Amino acid sequence: MKINKVYPNKWQTVPFTFDLFAGWKAQGRAAKELILKNEVIKDGNIAEMTFNIYRFSAVDSEGREYLIQEFSENNAVTFKGMQSGHFVRLGSLVNLPARDYTALRFHVRNQGNVLRYADGNEENANQLDHLDFTIENGFTIKDEGVLDLKLWFDLVPFHWNRHWKAFIEPFSNKNPRPRWANSF
Repeated sequence: MKINKVYPNKWQTVPFTFDLFAGWKAQGRAAKELILKNEVIKDGNIAEMTFNIYRFSAVDSEGREYLIQEFSENNAVTFKGMQSGHFVRLGSLVNLPARDYTALRFHVRNQGNVLRYADGNEENANQLDHLDFTIENGFTIKDEGVLDLKLWFDLVPFHWNRHWKAFIEPFSNKNPRPRWANSF
């Protein structure tokens, strides 16, 4: 029997992604899942972020910062909320000392940073220097060594009616218009 692979573009945007997930599980490299929160971003009604990251690090419970990775060129990364099913996987990058960590800090360049609100509007966020996300329930590393992390971002979902905004706006005019009936 011949095995045919199906790559439905409705559910997956990157080809061969299902094979990658199966490969990770087969290698026994189960990733530690972290939920990252930022109350300012969540209260600001932000549903998606694109940041030009040049460095990211972990912050321990005493406030010390430990470098995870540094990038030399532009590295635009899009962060989406958990409800979208998208996450960031750090494989074989994380080599941190054994400590309790409370936050991840993303250092961003002063260009190419975009915030997308739940209603679909966009705003440039180039004035930011870094962005801190607290780790839900903390994160403890007991043994030093390389580990894999799966980062989920707790952001608000997009409003379902944002797709209809262009069609609804012409009909939502608040100015009264004269009636044609009985106007002659």
